[in-house]
Amino acid sequence: MLNVFFDHYLSYCRLLSLSENSIKGLLRYIRQLENFLFTHGSDQLSNLQYKHLAAFAISNKAGPNTVKARIWAMKKFFAFLQITGHFKVNIAEGLNPPKIPKKETRFLSGPELKVIFDDLAENINKTNGLRDLLIIVLMAVCGFRKSSVAALDLEHFDRIGMQLFVTEKGSPSLRPIQVPRAVFVLIREHIYRCDIKNGALFINRKEKRLHADGINKIVDQLKNRLIEKGCDFAAMLHPHIFRHSAATQLNEVAGFSITKEMLGHRNAQNTRKYIHLSPTCYGEYMKRHPWFKHNQKEIIYHEQP
Repeated sequence: MLNVFFDHYLSYCRLLSLSENSIKGLLRYIRQLENFLFTHGSDQLSNLQYKHLAAFAISNKAGPNTVKARIWAMKKFFAFLQITGHFKVNIAEGLNPPKIPKKETRFLSGPELKVIFDDLAENINKTNGLRDLLIIVLMAVCGFRKSSVAALDLEHFDRIGMQLFVTEKGSPSLRPIQVPRAVFVLIREHIYRCDIKNGALFINRKEKRLHADGINKIVDQLKNRLIEKGCDFAAMLHPHIFRHSAATQLNEVAGFSITKEMLGHRNAQNTRKYIHLSPTCYGEYMKRHPWFKHNQKEIIYHEQP
């Protein structure tokens, strides 16, 4: 019933520049919907109603995240059917996804990042030591996603302009990022040591492209080393925390607009999710607050009798 639209829908999704992973997810849930409708005897397009979609969304005791993903997929698909004239209205429009409380993501302070970089520097002359340091630097200083780091090729490194051209989530195009000179030097040294002539900038021990799972392992190894050294904060380490840390520190020194550009966000609201209030930044603000700044005389507080 629904599968006759899949090829056309696939072209439609690509026209919207959705990532291949997003498209696969959309099609997977719509195929599940088709199987559900067939099993429950509602496989006639003319008889399809809102109640059928609502029943599918919560079927098989689905958890909140699965329900939310199913509703997202159905809204996208039936919007397409409405646009193409197969339905007069989007019958999935009334579906409301469950509200899932988001876990507050921590960020790493300056001293914590120094501990991390010191550990990586200690291992810089070991196999892939420089590679691992550079990967963490790109995430923690420049705010790159692990997928963007893994996708870097030698051709994306502009030696003259000191730039990297990165791919962003959901976009096939490359975006230029100016990198600090220290990062530029690290990249150049990494290329020299590994004798990279073309292709992937970061490779694994099998001399193939290092993928996102490989970056997860690098972070896990770093976490384990730091935990053994007694660094309690290391227990919370995961690749995405570096992006939050980079955004927070960038915002402190460069402001919101530059932080948004560095992270590659189109929507400013997305950038705000990554920016956290640093105690250091708050303390500096309070020093400049007019209520706490006294140029003429110092206020002395006396204990009340």
